[in-house]
Amino acid sequence: SAWLHLGAAALAIGLGLVLKIDLAAWRWIILCIGLVIAAEILNTAVETTCNAITTAPHPLIGRAKDMAAGAVLLCALTALILGALTFAPYLQESAAAPQWDICSG
Repeated sequence: SAWLHLGAAALAIGLGLVLKIDLAAWRWIILCIGLVIAAEILNTAVETTCNAITTAPHPLIGRAKDMAAGAVLLCALTALILGALTFAPYLQESAAAPQWDICSG
């Protein structure tokens, strides 16, 4: 899941560069990327700590791991929504802009 989030971050940065988003939009994108990466790191810390305590199944350990993973999911969904809201005006503007017509002579 961390690799997926890093790929999404790279895609968001690339899209921001292509669309030439302004400083305010960059702030939102960077905040979202940082939020998701921080959540992934905390999830890994919880899982590592739980595994150091015991690798045997335990309901409280399972619950802690599930809650940490849920926090990552919540952060990722929040970032997705904020990213969509941030990029929407730029994508609409780009779609409305005249494009090169390679078929006309």
